[in-house]
Amino acid sequence: MVTRQQPNTILIRIHSRDVALLGAPFAILRAMKDLRRELSSLYHESSKDPTERGLRPMPPREHWPKEWTTLYFKTYPRLPRIVLPEAPAHGGIDVLAAIGKRASGRLAATGPVSIEKLSTILTYSCGIFKSENGHVHRAQPSGGGRYPLETYALVMRGSAELPSGVYHYDPRGHALDVLEERPFRREDIAELFTYEWVRDMSLAIIVTAVFARSYMKYGERGYRHIHHEAGHIGQNLYLASGAVGMHCCTMSGTIDEAIEKLLDIDGVEESLVYGAVLS
Repeated sequence: MVTRQQPNTILIRIHSRDVALLGAPFAILRAMKDLRRELSSLYHESSKDPTERGLRPMPPREHWPKEWTTLYFKTYPRLPRIVLPEAPAHGGIDVLAAIGKRASGRLAATGPVSIEKLSTILTYSCGIFKSENGHVHRAQPSGGGRYPLETYALVMRGSAELPSGVYHYDPRGHALDVLEERPFRREDIAELFTYEWVRDMSLAIIVTAVFARSYMKYGERGYRHIHHEAGHIGQNLYLASGAVGMHCCTMSGTIDEAIEKLLDIDGVEESLVYGAVLS
C-alpha cells in the first residue's frame, strides 16, 4: 500500500512494515514500477535451478515429511451448503474437436446458469474423480500433488435452485459452501472487474492460491507450480463450458483486493491468482 506522508515523501507498507521513501513522488512511483518488473525477472531467473538459492533439493520419497503427503482442503463446517448433482459421464466427447472449438466468449447472458451445468463445469475443471489411500485424482494436474488452489463461484444471475451469491467449491463433497447469498447489481460487479461487459455475465469463477501448500515442499519454486495449475484449470473451464453450451472468458481484469475482501481472504496467505467469467 502506498500513501502520501508529507511533501516529497512516499510511505510504503510492505508486510505490515512502513518504509518511507524521500524524493519527488512521481519519480519514486516510476522507480517502483521499474522495480516490480525487475523483481519478476529476478524471481524467474533465481528459481530456475531447484537446488540453488535456498530452494529445496528433493530427498527420496521414503524420507518425505508427513506434510508433503498430506492433502489440505479449505472447509466451512458452520456454513450451509448446496450439494451439487452428479456430473454426467464424460464418454462420447471428442477432446480434439473440443480443443479446436475453444474460444473466449463475451456474449451477454440470457439467463441464470443452471446448477447442473455448474456441477459439470466444476467437476471437469477442478473436481475429484477418485480418492484412495490418501491420494486423489483430480481434473487438473498439480505440482507434487499439493493442490494449493481453491475455487469460488460468484453467481451474478441466480435462480431458485442456485441463488445469487458467493460460494466456495468443496471438491471432496462436490458441494458449494454458501459464503453469502446476495444480489449483484451492475455497480457491484463494476467494483470487482475492470471490464464493462462482465456486468452482463451469469457467473464468475475465482481461483485462489494457499501458497504454503506448495512452498512447504518446493520452496520458492512452488510459486511457479501454482500458476501452472491455475492455467490447467483455466483450460478445463473453457472445454467444460463449451461442452455444456456456455461461453467462457478467462481474464486478468480482476480487482484483486476487492474480490479478496468479498471472499474474506487476507490476500497474503491466500490470494487471487486467476479469474474467469461465463454466460
